[in-house]
Amino acid sequence: IFSKMNNEFFNRILNDKTNLGYEVFKKNWGTAIRLNKTTMIIKISEECSVHYHENNTEEYLVLEGKLAVYESQIIEDNFEKTVSNMREIILLPGDRYSPKPKTAHVAVNVNENESIFLELTPQTNIDNDKEIKVYDKEGRIEELNEYWNNLGYEKGLSIKDLISKVKERLLNK
Repeated sequence: IFSKMNNEFFNRILNDKTNLGYEVFKKNWGTAIRLNKTTMIIKISEECSVHYHENNTEEYLVLEGKLAVYESQIIEDNFEKTVSNMREIILLPGDRYSPKPKTAHVAVNVNENESIFLELTPQTNIDNDKEIKVYDKEGRIEELNEYWNNLGYEKGLSIKDLISKVKERLLNK
């Protein structure tokens, strides 16, 4: 029943039948709908960009499906070392995840179908925050592409594969 409700919710908003003017972001990894300044509902089919927040926290609350979240504290402003230190956390419906500021993190759908989660951001630093991208599998950020290419990593690696290759490279240095 919950799955049917979620699909109906997304379909009504995507087809603009709610008249509520939600902001909708269609991405290669899924769809995010901003319900208000501090709340988004996200339907994810792949993996988002690895990123961190300078000042803010956010909280994921899984509603449906199964997510793998990879996280690591930023290490010496070195993205390669940061990625090598990432750990996996599996989240199921009802589970919450809340990274601290300066914690690189990425949500990856590991469910057979899409997963749905809420992203809640406290109001404390919302206007004062800066989101920094660390890695983007799709290569949409030229500066990041150059960074990872200059280190010898090919574009399009999943975060799981990138972690493995980074660890291997750092061991062989």
